[in-house]
Amino acid sequence: MSRFIDRIVLCGLMACGIGAAELPALVKENFDAVDISALSSGWHKEEGQNLSLIDEKGRGRVLKIVNKSGQTSGLDLKLDPRIVAGKILDIKFDAKLLATYEKISGKFYAGPKFKCTAKPADGGKTVYGNFTIKNGTTEWATLEGRFIVPGKVSSVTVGPCVELSETIALFDNIVVTIVSSDKHPEMTKEERAPAAPTPVPPPASKKVDPPPVDFKIGTGTKDAPKDEPKKDKNDAEKRNAEADKLLEEADKLTDQADKLIEQAEKLKARATDLKTLGKPQDE
Repeated sequence: MSRFIDRIVLCGLMACGIGAAELPALVKENFDAVDISALSSGWHKEEGQNLSLIDEKGRGRVLKIVNKSGQTSGLDLKLDPRIVAGKILDIKFDAKLLATYEKISGKFYAGPKFKCTAKPADGGKTVYGNFTIKNGTTEWATLEGRFIVPGKVSSVTVGPCVELSETIALFDNIVVTIVSSDKHPEMTKEERAPAAPTPVPPPASKKVDPPPVDFKIGTGTKDAPKDEPKKDKNDAEKRNAEADKLLEEADKLTDQADKLIEQAEKLKARATDLKTLGKPQDE
């Protein structure tokens, strides 16, 4: 069973304040220069043919997805695994629904959304991030969230789609950015960690004067020099270690979610069997 990281977990990590600086956007798309009939800007159709670009007042061209129940239509874009592996992606996009949709029992991931997919390099469980547009979003709204990419991946894709639901969705202004605590994500963990400082002793022949002190007016006493707060040069390494722990906790939570989903499916199957046994038999 594929593993899903829902938006609640992602937003919880977002509230933890992981990563203080953001790098330039990996994806920045408003669809003004995209040609659906001959995609050339890195996008490709995930499934279906119900995609078009329409003019929206005040926005220019936007992506329109018309989908039928049981089908999936959308676009996706491949990201470089070497750049995004082990990183947190900040997702931001504008969306609007032209029709409501019905939720499908047992398919909690179905609906109009922005989807992130990461396939582990070791062939393990695929990790999904689903940023679903809620029913009733009839006006343009900006949606945001974050997706954790596993440390070792063979492929990572992102993109807007409508999955297994009948509705019409519009998308615009998609921005995907790497959230980083220090340097460029292409560097290794060792490269990102600050180098150990080398102490430089003062020349032996040079006398080091003590810092100046101030006198308090009217008292004749001296104020001791205030110690400057020491900067922890291992801050970046500590933040990386903390992020690793949070990633491990997120993995544990998703594994627990898998088990609960499996238990729920078994209970549903058992309930169905009991209902079948409880029906009166035709004489």
